[in-house]
Amino acid sequence: MSDDEIFICPVCEAENRQSARFCRRCGRSRLILEREERGETAPAKPTLLTCARCTAPVRVTDSYCSYCGDAQPYRILADMKVCRDCGVQMPEVANFCYSCGVDVANHSPKQVPVPVALFEEEDPDNFPQFEA
Repeated sequence: MSDDEIFICPVCEAENRQSARFCRRCGRSRLILEREERGETAPAKPTLLTCARCTAPVRVTDSYCSYCGDAQPYRILADMKVCRDCGVQMPEVANFCYSCGVDVANHSPKQVPVPVALFEEEDPDNFPQFEA
């Protein structure tokens, strides 16, 4: 690969394909890294939700109102992931759950087949017989 075909991560200095959206070593978003290099900040999403009890602003992912403590309805948005271990919602671009640390990237863990015959009871008649 020539230098114009690679993207070098400014955080961990790993070489990545030019078309990579995330660093293959540290998992950081290339878009966010490029914004930080230019000194830009990500545009803030407007908070449109309010608590039904006290009308204080709440985030979409809040389970309880931070002002009155009232339970908020559970909402799953199209651009959110749900951790398969603890059920916490996180942005779609997340690679790891911020609550329990489980890998939530778009790949599934490999399932290793275990031979069932190893755990079945053996018939003692099939064992070799040795004379003492």
